[in-house]
Amino acid sequence: MSYPNEHEQARGFITKIANWFLIALTFFAVGWYMGKRGYEPRLNLGGGAPLKIVNTTPPGKEAAPADFGLFWQVWDKVTSSYLFRPVEGKNLVDGAIKGMVAGVGDDYTVFLTAEEKAALDDSLSGRYQGIGIELAMKDNQLIVIAPLEGSPAKLAGVLAGDKILAVDGKPTVGLSITEAVSLIRGQSGTYVNLTLQYKDSASRQLNIPRGNIDVPSVTWDLKEDRIVYARISRFGADTPKEWQEFIAQLKRIGLVPKTMILDLRSNPGGYMQAAISLASTFIKKGVVVTEDRGGGITQDFKTSGEEPYFSGTKIIIIIDQGSASSSEILAVDLQYYLKAVLVGEKSFGKGTIQEALDLPEGTGLNITVARWLTPEGKCVTGEGLSPDYPVIREENEVSEGRDSQLEKAVELANSYNN
Repeated sequence: MSYPNEHEQARGFITKIANWFLIALTFFAVGWYMGKRGYEPRLNLGGGAPLKIVNTTPPGKEAAPADFGLFWQVWDKVTSSYLFRPVEGKNLVDGAIKGMVAGVGDDYTVFLTAEEKAALDDSLSGRYQGIGIELAMKDNQLIVIAPLEGSPAKLAGVLAGDKILAVDGKPTVGLSITEAVSLIRGQSGTYVNLTLQYKDSASRQLNIPRGNIDVPSVTWDLKEDRIVYARISRFGADTPKEWQEFIAQLKRIGLVPKTMILDLRSNPGGYMQAAISLASTFIKKGVVVTEDRGGGITQDFKTSGEEPYFSGTKIIIIIDQGSASSSEILAVDLQYYLKAVLVGEKSFGKGTIQEALDLPEGTGLNITVARWLTPEGKCVTGEGLSPDYPVIREENEVSEGRDSQLEKAVELANSYNN
């Protein structure tokens, strides 16, 4: 799951829009309309304190007529007849907002409760309590796109591409990504049971311990004859800093790699600006990505223009179906500008950008605001990136300690160095 947040300059303006759109339009505008119909905007929640509706119209806007009669009919029935009364009004408001946002039909446009937002922020920082997986929705099926390196999920045998059929026996049909994350995460030391299915194989169950997840996004290793292997597990806020530390380590030993194997497998993406920052260490000048907001509104994001440390390095990139969003941005740029070759499996194919908005009381809104386009003007949504050297890593390789995709990349690197 990736949520770029590179438009800080627009945050104030968009937050104002989000405030009246999410709160006023979905709920408080109801008070305006029903007031016109002769209703007193005070709601008794089955014996609890009355709820008084405030901010009944969007600030500076004339509320458009809308018939919320059905909304109030359902509200009244729930608050008066639900067995476990009284009902918490805020929960109903949050649910109404969630339903409105879900109505756009986009798995990546979601309203986040304070708990859900905290969990998402933690995952991008790499520090949280859980099992260490990134999730996505593909063809209405909840799937694993990133078992994080060193995580309990990775150690337990969760694979990129695993379908999650149930969490602690609860079917995942109808669950959103954020709802699934809330079920899977929990206190360190507790366990969660996942029912998984990899491709068309039989389903299996894994009982996975939750732990404190603190996973660096950049790791690397020196192979033979100036071949460097670098692994990027996500594009978080700290990733550019970690990447610069990696470069500093290379400088200290006086090494400019002749060939680099860049491993982007199971990397679900993250902040788009992080991908742009890393691309600038390879590419001196060029458009990294074009943002298309529709209606002819586009913006190019370019490299920093500084002398790139890896300008003379040949690049081999390993991808799989868990490589998404910012991973695909970096891969396609290196392929386009530096003739990098791709090894592995077709990538996920996520070509949209989400704005991450902070809302009151710790809540948030992730809203799809744009598509990102490759330097050739293409969108990868639903298509992904096809490898130049297709290599399927079989399930039994994990238990045997083999990695045919990495083996192929090393083979190519050695051929370049000869």
